Amino acid sequence: MEKYYDILKRSALFTGMSDNDINELTRYLDTYTKKYKKGEYVHYCGDNLDRCGIVLSGELQAQNVSYDGEVSISAVNYAGDVFGDLLMSSNSVTSPVDVVAVKDSEVLFIPFGRIMTDGGGEALYRLRMNLLGEISEKYFALRKKISYLSASTVREKIVLFLTDRQSVAGKRSFRINISRQQMADILGVNRSALSRELSRMMEEGLIYFDRDYFEILDKLV
Repeated sequence: MEKYYDILKRSALFTGMSDNDINELTRYLDTYTKKYKKGEYVHYCGDNLDRCGIVLSGELQAQNVSYDGEVSISAVNYAGDVFGDLLMSSNSVTSPVDVVAVKDSEVLFIPFGRIMTDGGGEALYRLRMNLLGEISEKYFALRKKISYLSASTVREKIVLFLTDRQSVAGKRSFRINISRQQMADILGVNRSALSRELSRMMEEGLIYFDRDYFEILDKLV
């Protein structure tokens, strides 16, 4: 587990903790790790979750499959990312997505019941506060996604998305760290339509982009 301490320190749950804190908490919380081969499911849509996970290596995708077999990606989780935290405390709400490994991956699981115990000292208190902060951020991220989906045109969706990313970066240039297909899924648009509109915006001198790198060249709104 020690080899993953740097990754865990980057995760939302273990932010601000020392190696000793992480060592004590992973033991106290009865955490365990599990490896997944590419294409293997971590959990399925409809599953009840009683734990959250932190990606230690590899990449996971949360996805929905429509009745006609079309797959849409709702989230991508890389090393250090937390998943399942919004659902693990509910006895009645099941997972709305499948979570699948798109690369060989390893995950650290933390049982919710242990997080809510009385022991654990200051380190566990800090983890609980970090968990609340992570849930809050995901709630507001979900509200942003709803605003993207509510926009009436592909350009409006793109403008909202890039404006949000620029605001987070604090500068005109930034990387979005997702593929074009993942961006299309987030915005709820066809990938080809997204690519066409991005190209038009670059031709108009509004933006410049190269793969996941974007630069805002002129006012978008």
